[in-house]
Amino acid sequence: MGTRIKAGQCPVRRSVFLKPHIDKQGQPEYGENLSYNPWRTTTDHQPAGSINDARRVVYKASADLRRFKNGVSDTEPIRPRNLNQPQ
Repeated sequence: MGTRIKAGQCPVRRSVFLKPHIDKQGQPEYGENLSYNPWRTTTDHQPAGSINDARRVVYKASADLRRFKNGVSDTEPIRPRNLNQPQ
């Protein structure tokens, strides 16, 4: 790849992001049942403060209600699913 390095810079790391396979069997259902959770990180990076304490309660209630209305389990995957294997 033709990335140019300017004077005084040195490359540290190159990241490659693979294109998601959103058309794989079961992928739409898998994604529909996930919820956003900014607390799913290391302790050092979790939101802090009383407003975020309330926000955490609201996020969970919203996810619980959506799962209930959609008739799906209230658990989320611990790791991303393997897209090479139908689930």
